[in-house]
Amino acid sequence: MGHSVSALLQQLPAPWSADPRLLEAARELDRHYIPPRYPNAHPGEAPCEHYTRQTAEQAIAHTHDILAFYERLLAGSPEARIRLAKAASDLSKAHPEIEAIWLLGSLARGDATPSSDADIVIVVEARDLPFIERPPRYPMERCGIGVDLLVYTRAELEHMRAEGNLFLRRVEEERLVVLWQR
Repeated sequence: MGHSVSALLQQLPAPWSADPRLLEAARELDRHYIPPRYPNAHPGEAPCEHYTRQTAEQAIAHTHDILAFYERLLAGSPEARIRLAKAASDLSKAHPEIEAIWLLGSLARGDATPSSDADIVIVVEARDLPFIERPPRYPMERCGIGVDLLVYTRAELEHMRAEGNLFLRRVEEERLVVLWQR
């Protein structure tokens, strides 16, 4: 098998199988692997003498298609949510003032990519800290993913809801995932 992109795609289980067009693109990429990897191994000529600009652009397009497929495949992986739920549970044990921890954004919607971070809202009882100083008190550690953290009191959320706050409305309209709740 070696470095065969097509073989890797063919080994995916049924629910995630690649379509035939993507498999053909992978086979085309497989053809291009060895020449650039071993450029001095070709008798008489360099590998670049076999490639046209069109061939290179087509290979790049195939690469983008395959990477996009894998990004969709990995988006919102169950493993990421499991790690986040564990971190949320651990954090709530260390901070009894936490009422709820929500996941929102691309991981909650299911359209995350491997470069996505976790957008987290922590709801706490009344705090004496200003809004911008709260996140450092609630580190979401050992998640294996970057975290953007917003910490609100229940009263702040109720006030934002009453005022029709656009951010909160969007949060409530999205497919919100409750990671932990008291």
